[in-house]
Amino acid sequence: MFPDSLRPAPEAVLRSALLWWHAAGVDVLVGDQPHAWLTAPGAPKDEAVAAHPQSDGAIPTVERPRIADAEPRSLDAVRERLLSDPRLAEAGPPGRRIASSGDPASPLMVMIDFPDEGDAERGALLSGASAALFDAMLAALGRNRSQVYLAALCPGCPPGGILVADALERYAALARAHVAFSGSEHVLLLGSAAIRAILEVDALPLPQGLQLFNHHGAKKAIVAGLAVSTLLKQPKLKGQIWAAMQPLRMGIKA
Repeated sequence: MFPDSLRPAPEAVLRSALLWWHAAGVDVLVGDQPHAWLTAPGAPKDEAVAAHPQSDGAIPTVERPRIADAEPRSLDAVRERLLSDPRLAEAGPPGRRIASSGDPASPLMVMIDFPDEGDAERGALLSGASAALFDAMLAALGRNRSQVYLAALCPGCPPGGILVADALERYAALARAHVAFSGSEHVLLLGSAAIRAILEVDALPLPQGLQLFNHHGAKKAIVAGLAVSTLLKQPKLKGQIWAAMQPLRMGIKA
């Protein structure tokens, strides 16, 4: 039991529980028949039961389905999957996911890890405490939000604020297609998950200078930086992102 001083608000407890069950694949409260909720979509019921017999009363163990659809072939297809695919459970329900914004044809794309707290209610990425710093960063590049293409690796806030390894792998495939289909020549990655997804390297220490991205023939120059929320918490790190952004100031076309 929580002491009264540490007891979370009932709304927070309820939301946390619902997010946990949603991430586990539960979409109804009760049912008349037992069902292996995490069995891959389309698997015949008799095969699922045979694979996980319940005669001893044990709870069946099933693996979480992986997204096996063909890789999207256009920017619109990537965006649609991110916003509507129910199997991207970490992003939350489609109604709370946040679409990319700005100009998809801009020479600069900015990809963050996932929305900040409260972004879903406001309907825009980096719209809360991070907004002023992010806008200042764009201004240093001679741009504003309408002149860049802003997207999130994961369009919703994952439970616990992290993407575990298997989830990151699934989002990374979409992220690489997202970057490839954008009209950008340069991409600014802000956050460790975005860096790992696109560059496929550890985020710390930060990759220095311009990095080459080549996905299905689409070549982009990548700059890696810390998440805006991290810079807010640790202002002394702003010098690192300023240094990392210098190649963008020199290389982006007006």
